[in-house]
Amino acid sequence: MALNNKEKNTRKVTFHKDYYSAPSLDAKGSPKPNAEPIYRKGSVHAIHHTLVKKLQSKMSEDDMTVETFDFPKMKETAAKEFRKNKAKERAYA
Repeated sequence: MALNNKEKNTRKVTFHKDYYSAPSLDAKGSPKPNAEPIYRKGSVHAIHHTLVKKLQSKMSEDDMTVETFDFPKMKETAAKEFRKNKAKERAYA
């Protein structure tokens, strides 16, 4: 099963520290009052690899974990679940 470009370029990123945009930081680099982070600590996001590179240049390596998705495994799991639910639906019909 061939991967399309969207699947090839997507990375799974787990943040270990809150990430704020530049306008939400004061002159010292700390968040302004009532500023909301773009990415919260402990959150997991699917992000394009070019944006991941930009984030890595702004954050230290300990602040985030980057992994690739196993799309063929995910698709197979979803297909199995679909077949199982379809069989259940037929049993009740």
